[in-house]
Amino acid sequence: MHGLKIRHKILLLFLFVSLGPLLVVNLALIFTTQSQLKREAFVRQNLAATQAAERVDNFLGSKIDNLIFESQTSAVRLLDTKDASLNLATYIKGDRDLLDITLANKQGKQLVVVNRSGLIEKHVNIAASDAFRAATFLAGKEYIGPVIYDENRSPHVLIAVPLIKFNQQQDLSHLSTAEFGKYRSQSDITGVLIGNYSLGNLWDSVLSIKIGEQGYAYVVDDKGNLIAHPDDKFRRNNQVVAAVHQVNHFLEGKNDQHQSTSERGQAVLSSSKEISRTKWGVITEEPISSVYKEVSALYRLGISVFIGAAVLVFVLSFLMRKQILTPIQSLSAGADRLGSGDFNYKLPVKTNDELGHLAENFNKMGGNLSLMIGSLKDKNLTLEIEHNKLNSIIKSVSDGIVAIDNNHKIVSINPPAAKLLDRSDTEIMGQQIEHAYQWLHDDKAVQIDYDKPGIYLYNGLVVPSPNKASYVNLVVVILENKTSDVSAIITIRDLTQSRELEVMKVDFVAIAAHELRTPLTFLRGYLELMKNQDAPKLPPDGQERLHRALIGTDQLSTLINNLLNVSRVERGSMEIHMTKVDLPKLVNSLCNQQQSSAKMKNQKLIFSAKEPEITVPADASALSEVINNLLNNAIKYSPDNGQIEINVTRQDDLARVSVKDYGLGIPPEAKSRLFRKFYRVEHSLTTGNRGTGLGLYISKAIIELHHGEIGVESEAGKGSTFYFTLPIYDDAKHAKLVSETNQVMGTRGWLKKDPTN
Repeated sequence: MHGLKIRHKILLLFLFVSLGPLLVVNLALIFTTQSQLKREAFVRQNLAATQAAERVDNFLGSKIDNLIFESQTSAVRLLDTKDASLNLATYIKGDRDLLDITLANKQGKQLVVVNRSGLIEKHVNIAASDAFRAATFLAGKEYIGPVIYDENRSPHVLIAVPLIKFNQQQDLSHLSTAEFGKYRSQSDITGVLIGNYSLGNLWDSVLSIKIGEQGYAYVVDDKGNLIAHPDDKFRRNNQVVAAVHQVNHFLEGKNDQHQSTSERGQAVLSSSKEISRTKWGVITEEPISSVYKEVSALYRLGISVFIGAAVLVFVLSFLMRKQILTPIQSLSAGADRLGSGDFNYKLPVKTNDELGHLAENFNKMGGNLSLMIGSLKDKNLTLEIEHNKLNSIIKSVSDGIVAIDNNHKIVSINPPAAKLLDRSDTEIMGQQIEHAYQWLHDDKAVQIDYDKPGIYLYNGLVVPSPNKASYVNLVVVILENKTSDVSAIITIRDLTQSRELEVMKVDFVAIAAHELRTPLTFLRGYLELMKNQDAPKLPPDGQERLHRALIGTDQLSTLINNLLNVSRVERGSMEIHMTKVDLPKLVNSLCNQQQSSAKMKNQKLIFSAKEPEITVPADASALSEVINNLLNNAIKYSPDNGQIEINVTRQDDLARVSVKDYGLGIPPEAKSRLFRKFYRVEHSLTTGNRGTGLGLYISKAIIELHHGEIGVESEAGKGSTFYFTLPIYDDAKHAKLVSETNQVMGTRGWLKKDPTN
């Protein structure tokens, strides 16, 4: 709209005001009609689905009742094979859906088998069949089997009823004489009568219904198999329709009504109804195009009215814009004169309407602008004085401050910022910021976008200069409303001295820990010698003190090793030597080693792996330290008589190891600091558990060198799950890495940074 001329805007305004409501009314009418047609369609479908479900239920009920009635004839009930053969042959001819019928005694032996071609001489024992077992188990309740498809993909179903001894008090209107759940003895059941019924004629005989002009219904079983369909060819070629939207809803127990896609990929309104006797479903569908057929006439009428209104609007807008544009053009000419500096120019006022008042205000504006310009000159002088004061303040700040303009040129710089480059501030003024300062991170150049407004932090950068390299953090403030003087301000915090102090601290820790190892080794050796030679001669309290001394040396050795590992991590000198590691085997072995520690607290270590072998590229020694650390923590912080679950799983191209305990858990505020060095959760101090807070820090460093991730999931009071992930071994990615590292592998060998870089 901003680029359009007024005459075009007037036309669009008329179109919007005139045609907008008309369009809304038409759309509302169409939507209301569609909603009404949709409701009527759903009512129609629900009625048809209910009727179809009742018909199928009655169809099956009639088959069951006839079969039960036949089972009560004396020849069948008394297992008289001769007369029963004649009766069953006559019975099968009177039911076109009955494919074959079988009479078996209570032991499951077939006595009579009749199909539509006649008697079958070959008999077998059917005691193990579902139909026989179900009918006898239910003690008088009929059995309807699952839908079966023959070689021609025609569906059929087995219906079985038990032969129950005749009872004078038997209610012949309810030939299923046993109430459901009522126990009957085996002597009451003398055999089973099983009928094999074809469902191929189910559509023609039961479901030949039509819904609207093009709607129809079909039947599926409780597994989504198609039983009956108006298109028999489609049924034979598409036995399973469980993926059809409405069928899927029915299988999930949602007998709802909605718009979906039919089994043929057509947009339809569909409903479903369950057949109570068998849990089959009747699906009804009606094409959307058929339901909304009556809406087409409304579309045509609405388009005709809309076109007529548009023509009328064009004519009216042409007349209106002629009355408005002439005064506006006069205003435009006056604005040009004013813009050129002629503040005394006056517009002619010819009307008393709003445009005439606008011309009068325009003439007043010329005089006001003249006064305003004089005032702005005075304010500019004041701003220049304040600018000089600000420069003086910036130069007195200890942090480096650099201001740049829209073209990225340095317009202000204080001495600390210039000192980083071993140059004076006057030498740097006017240079491009990209040429004056080179920001590096991990020896790679860092590009800063000085045109995107906002506040940005950059930590751990290096500024090289001819004689030194300075370590700095940056705060870059890029102004949203930029002026020609300043568009961005960069604050530089010099961290070089604090970084050197941190390196000295790391060196001191490494040297101190290394020097402590030698006397500790002598101390451990003499204590072991005393344990092996003199311990039996000592009294019990002396042996206890010797044992505690050995434990203390072990703890001190662990602390020294942890301090050395921390120094390696912080120097970036820790190295891992990759091999192909069977992760479940390694974790299981370490769990077995920890069983003795767990038994001291009556705890159970439960290991599980969904796959017997998951291979990862890893340093087995370093990885063992991580796993032992997690197991030790779980044992330490879990209550007595508890259990700890260790799982190894595969997730796509990653292997995941998790250690779950049921201890006190970790507070949410502690999770972000858990993997920092020397950090310990508060309750670990109050429960008496000792530690340095270095184990998780070292574990994190080891896992990251393996290109993995380590983390924790916990809820206070409910326990914690520590886990880490590693890449699955891939020949294409890791074969060369493993072969190269194997050539230099030592017993521990953490010397350099990650060899993959």
